[in-house]
Amino acid sequence: MLPKLLSSNFPHRPDRYPFFYGYVIVAASAVGTIMSAPGQTIGVAVFTDHLIENLGIGRFHLSVAYMAGTIGSSLLIGRTGRLIDSVGARSVATATALLLGIVLVGMSRVDLVAHEVNNFLGERFPVITAFVTVMIGFLAMRFLGQGVLTLASRTMLMRWFDVKRGRMSAIVGICVALTFSGSPLVFESLIRLFGWRGAWAAMGVVLSIVAVTIIYTFFRDTPECCGLVPDGHSNKKKTEEISKDGDAEVERDWTAEQAKTTFTFWVFNFGLCMFSMVATAISFHIVSIFETEGLTRQAAISIFLPGSIIAVTVNAGAGWLSDWRPFRYRLNILLAGLLLGVLLMCVGVYTLGAGWGRYVIIVGNGLASGLFGNLTAVAWPRFFGRTHLGAISGINMAFLVFSSAVGPPLFAWSYSLTQTYEWAVFICASLAILFMALSVRAGKPTPRDADVVPATKGIE
Repeated sequence: MLPKLLSSNFPHRPDRYPFFYGYVIVAASAVGTIMSAPGQTIGVAVFTDHLIENLGIGRFHLSVAYMAGTIGSSLLIGRTGRLIDSVGARSVATATALLLGIVLVGMSRVDLVAHEVNNFLGERFPVITAFVTVMIGFLAMRFLGQGVLTLASRTMLMRWFDVKRGRMSAIVGICVALTFSGSPLVFESLIRLFGWRGAWAAMGVVLSIVAVTIIYTFFRDTPECCGLVPDGHSNKKKTEEISKDGDAEVERDWTAEQAKTTFTFWVFNFGLCMFSMVATAISFHIVSIFETEGLTRQAAISIFLPGSIIAVTVNAGAGWLSDWRPFRYRLNILLAGLLLGVLLMCVGVYTLGAGWGRYVIIVGNGLASGLFGNLTAVAWPRFFGRTHLGAISGINMAFLVFSSAVGPPLFAWSYSLTQTYEWAVFICASLAILFMALSVRAGKPTPRDADVVPATKGIE
């Protein structure tokens, strides 16, 4: 019975669809990523003030708990990439969505759990108890949402397309950008309707039922396991022709260890991490950042939606550009653009009091967010192949999660010392400029002394 439930042909056969099933995968990947929103920073940010009030801990302590939980998540996520390579994205994502739903229901009672544990300990360590309890909750949310569910959805999409990968990732990126940018307003509305506890509990139930059903029904690990080829049968000849003229999407399959020996891997890795760190920090402290300059909570939350318009446009353009043959291995130009967006976000926070800083944040976030979605989907298979994609993407995801952990406490530290976020944005802006300069030399990697095998025809 279990083999049948795990079969790629159950409950339906992808190879019998009248069109290429990869287009269903595009929609499924978008849904899987969108369902990770409660575990992303944008899903936590609107609950921050409620947690501070009900747990009885300060903003800095909550930021450190968030950092500790996220760092713990980053230490686990690297192994998950290898698990996706061996078990498959479908099984991993289904289990993850169910667990994330359970965790969200638990987070709706996190302060009550902390209170009960503190009573058991004789009410001697209220702050420590609250800190540890919410840290464990953050670890689970970040690992399952930001980490595993996102990684599984993204890896699956990357394996179903070669020639059209940039354009398909752009479609997913557009859907995710629009949804994520509007999600703080949705979550805020849920909080107003049901309270912060009810909002988290409702999201947990939706994930446990709706997300699990969609993921199990429509996720498939690779086209090969369904008797198909990347991009569909109509694109097989085109893929072979590109390979013959030396401009193949994948010429070599690198292992994760081999990829880590290249300059390109680390520049792209840390460049992407800069966006993760800054975007997470600004999202986490967005209300405080605006209130520091005398602006309202509603004004803070509302900046995400207009930024999505820019992100959608940038993502679409980047998707087309990354598939354009003369540009296929010049992705470092897109990376430089992403880092420029990060720099603009920092400048926007610094100049927020001037009135026009909010628009700089919107433009910078839209530019960086649009390019981030494209690069995380295209860069790794373009440079290192599909065979070990889960492991390579898993390493990058671990760094992304870790960097997202560092951002909020860095900003909180700056605020605790100066009552502003200026020191934090200065540090981040300096790093963005550094990696922008390094990106000039981050081109297509070469095997050099490493034994890199020719690309396989498919992943069984």
